[in-house]
Amino acid sequence: MFSDRTNWDLQPNRLSQALAALPAGRPVVDVTASNPTAVGFHYDERAFRRAIRSSAFRRYEPEAKGLLTARRAVTAYYAAR
Repeated sequence: MFSDRTNWDLQPNRLSQALAALPAGRPVVDVTASNPTAVGFHYDERAFRRAIRSSAFRRYEPEAKGLLTARRAVTAYYAAR
């Protein structure tokens, strides 16, 4: 329960109504999930461990549009297709 001070409308919205109307057992992909371990994301564990050992991983340099290296990787991925 939320505090009365929030004054949020907690009535079901169109999305929650549509989800409730789906047949039981129908798979749904929650694109709002931000925890990859909670959604079955599979990754190369060896590559992950190598990456976190690198000095670049330990530097925090936020970028408003996302990491340049990540944006370049996504660009290369789609350019190859």
